Amino acid sequence: MTSSTGEPDLNRDLIVVGGSAGAVEALCEIVRGLPPDLPAAVLIAVHRGLSEGPCRLAEVLADAGPLPAATAHEGRHLRRGHV
Repeated sequence: MTSSTGEPDLNRDLIVVGGSAGAVEALCEIVRGLPPDLPAAVLIAVHRGLSEGPCRLAEVLADAGPLPAATAHEGRHLRRGHV
């Protein structure tokens, strides 16, 4: 894709971060540093075991930073400024 000036368009509106089960603290630090007017959607995937019970990652990340966070579900649309 190119911009109106013919230069490559390097703007992105999606940020993807992944980690292992021990990455929650680091993910909180990343989310804490995001600006409240971030013009991108943020996707975060964390490896976890099936026996760990319900996932509370979205709640933890929403409390850690300025952006709302929700657990992904089939059919849910990505939104800029949301984790």
